[in-house]
Amino acid sequence: MRDARILAWLLADPARVVQLRPDQLEAVHIIGAAEGLADALEARLAGAARVDLPGECAAMLCSAA
Repeated sequence: MRDARILAWLLADPARVVQLRPDQLEAVHIIGAAEGLADALEARLAGAARVDLPGECAAMLCSAA
């Protein structure tokens, strides 16, 4: 569950990536792939202005946070 919260935290503000340890970032990538959010995560980290998440994924992220 902790990793899902970090994923939501990072998706909300991708600039926070510099605050993560390498093992935390790896865990976030794994949970993102498991939740079908790998593309959204990569886009956000690459500096995309806005990524639309499917409704159920957005709801999952809000509840995880």
